Amino acid sequence: MQEAVGWRKVDYKVLWGAGLSLFGAVVTGLVVNYLSNEFISPVASLEYYSERAVPFEMGGEQIAIYHSTVRNTGGRSIENVFMVQSVAGAKIEGGRVTTPPGVEHRDALGGNEFSSMILNLNPDESASVSTFVKSRSDLPERPKLKVRAQGATAREAVAGGQGVGVGRVAAIAGFASVVTLVLLFVFVRRKEVAGSAAPVLTAVDAAGVELVTLDFNKGVDWPLLLRKTKRLDVFVVFGRTWREGNLPHLQQLADRKVNVRLVVPDYSNDDVLLGLSRRFGMKPEDVARDIQETVSRFRQIFGEKRSRLGVWLHVRVPTYTYYRVDGACVVTSYRHRVGKGEVPVFQLRPGGSLANFYDAEFDDFVAQEAQAVRALHG
Repeated sequence: MQEAVGWRKVDYKVLWGAGLSLFGAVVTGLVVNYLSNEFISPVASLEYYSERAVPFEMGGEQIAIYHSTVRNTGGRSIENVFMVQSVAGAKIEGGRVTTPPGVEHRDALGGNEFSSMILNLNPDESASVSTFVKSRSDLPERPKLKVRAQGATAREAVAGGQGVGVGRVAAIAGFASVVTLVLLFVFVRRKEVAGSAAPVLTAVDAAGVELVTLDFNKGVDWPLLLRKTKRLDVFVVFGRTWREGNLPHLQQLADRKVNVRLVVPDYSNDDVLLGLSRRFGMKPEDVARDIQETVSRFRQIFGEKRSRLGVWLHVRVPTYTYYRVDGACVVTSYRHRVGKGEVPVFQLRPGGSLANFYDAEFDDFVAQEAQAVRALHG
């Protein structure tokens, strides 16, 4: 009997101690969870900017396409990102929203405002809004853009491409074949319609124009385009700035053994080198050296990782550069003025008429080893 009473005392103390331990563990867990949510959890933050592209005048009206971008710069996904783009004293005829694949959005157009709700934006992802605007008075360089999301901070950044005047863009359009094509698709049909923007937006949609900017490096979301692509096609002369600026992303493509095709001018062809030397103000031998450097760097980046790298040399003097990934292609024209500076840049959707044109050009280069092009082996 005495042993039974003693056993009950020991058992009671053990249970009491276990209960205290459990209570302490629960309290500790709650404290850690609170501190984690308050101080350790990833910050929710957004960064946004706006710019004006392709300003134009027709029939006494000022016309422009405004482009606004918001990026999730925080460490966690953000839901219900609300964007309102407005232009005082002008009428927004229509708008288009570009989001990452699978991301839904809801839009509304009213007078001088175009509002969008991005339902979910993951870290490092961005969403863009392009609007077609007309006014009898001068249009501002940038629209007003309001961005907000519950639980997230939003700050304005400096746009990659600062809007430019009509005279400057008209000058660029006069020299750039790509700009001419886009203006043809976007504006010429407008004369046939008596003030309605629907055919204009239909033409833009048919052309597959997703983005227009004058800043090649910052105006295009290269990290997003390169992150998940399973192929990369490049048509350049040198492409040094793009290549080295996106080197970490290219190395990730190499690690994933992505198929890469590079088409560059033939550095052994005297006529090609002479034409390029006149364009860039360089000696022919320097042009040849820099093209060879491009081929060597691509082999260093992709060859050592055993990616499927193909290189083709052609005997044409290029009038544009071209980059193709899954879901988009990016085209830029060359400047006729001496020196570096802004160039028209177009991001095109696959299946659009403009993308089909440039895709066919590239595919023709790599489809056959004709007199005008040869594959580079070894």
